[in-house]
Amino acid sequence: MADRKRLIHYFTGYAGGVSLNMRRDGDRILTTDDERLLPTKAPVSLSSMGGWSRAETGDVGFEDLLSVLYVLSEARGDFQPVKSAARYTRGNWKENQLPAVTTVTSTVQGVVIRNGERKVELDTVYFKLTGTTRAENGDVPGISAEVKIEGFRIDGAPLRVKFASREFLQIPDFDAFRQRCNADPEFLERYGSLLIPPDSFHTPEAPPKRLPNTRYAVCTVVDSIKWDTNEHPGDIQWLGRNRLYIPGWGTLIVGELRMHSGLKQIAMVRAELGSPWGGDLEIAFGGENGSGWPP
Repeated sequence: MADRKRLIHYFTGYAGGVSLNMRRDGDRILTTDDERLLPTKAPVSLSSMGGWSRAETGDVGFEDLLSVLYVLSEARGDFQPVKSAARYTRGNWKENQLPAVTTVTSTVQGVVIRNGERKVELDTVYFKLTGTTRAENGDVPGISAEVKIEGFRIDGAPLRVKFASREFLQIPDFDAFRQRCNADPEFLERYGSLLIPPDSFHTPEAPPKRLPNTRYAVCTVVDSIKWDTNEHPGDIQWLGRNRLYIPGWGTLIVGELRMHSGLKQIAMVRAELGSPWGGDLEIAFGGENGSGWPP
């Protein structure tokens, strides 16, 4: 792989702040786009040559279900360092073997989701994915993640989200995760329970003895979610590390991550709403998997 030369690099990255697809309002089936869809707010996407994509908006709302104060998303892609990349602008592009760096971020603030008599609030939801590819390593991105949730409350009662350590968040992709687990039983013991089994959406109570034989993994960046007060609703059900069932509201999923070979996609908050509103809602999401040619 050391003698390999990149002929071209394709930057790929996207992010969005809020998206909503409702299918039911009480017993009424929603069929028209105007009454059931909230177009993605602050969507961004890179062109294949990289560059910068930025979008922001405020005062997002949908009926009495959702209100959001502010959304900002960004995607950037370029060769690093930028000053060195300037050497390859006179027709000698194929000589450019510099690292290609892609970042995608989304910040969503002031989220309130009301469904029936229940309310979920999130003051700040944030993620950042940073991918770096190097020609000598096959131009496959190694992608790290940064995540944050502040001011998480259910019916006014605060919760504290503890995320996985940087050691897990900086694992480049699922191939690297698999190799590390196979070589290091202690690593599998520590992080294997973050993987969601292929036959379920619930994280296991104990780490698996071996990884599932899958091409990619769905996992969570959440280590735990706990109440931050002794006074809180008593009917909330934990369905694993990152899934909460709220009767009369629906299921809330926090920090869901998909890993493939050279790919990461994240949804910081996802809601499967049950009643009276029924449908799907996602907050702070994105992904990247830039690649080069030849493969």
